[in-house]
Amino acid sequence: MAKKDFAAAQAVELYIGNYRFDAIRIVETKEYRMSQNHILETIGINKNWLTRLQFSLPRVYKTLVEQGLNQVTLSAEYTVKTTVTRAITWSLRDARIIWRYFDTKGNAQARRLIDALSEVADSIKSGVNDVQSNSDASMIAASLIPRVLGQNFLKLSLRRI
Repeated sequence: MAKKDFAAAQAVELYIGNYRFDAIRIVETKEYRMSQNHILETIGINKNWLTRLQFSLPRVYKTLVEQGLNQVTLSAEYTVKTTVTRAITWSLRDARIIWRYFDTKGNAQARRLIDALSEVADSIKSGVNDVQSNSDASMIAASLIPRVLGQNFLKLSLRRI
């Protein structure tokens, strides 16, 4: 059997509103990701649901792909205190798409997560609008908007563990 390669990663705490998550920062790309287990267990779904999805629920799989699910996983290895952990990780965007799907299916925990994400986005947009109302700062805000409204806004709420 071939040895599986694991990307070097760091464990970080990710806060979405009042929710705390264990996230993973890939060292080489500086991308933030979440483990498959954490994405699903947070909303009470079996941790193998994504692994079997394409074959057991092809219509759901097709719907998620149409909504933008990238489905590119990355195996990562990181250390918390003295424990080495390996995880299959998904992008934060994929996590949001998965939570949104379960939100539409009536999953209360997924709904709370989507609501928290919306509140974070609204607060960031409000802050950017406040900066833009000051004409001297509008050039700075214009350069920040792509980073703030993209994945990088989460860096504001991350703490390394």
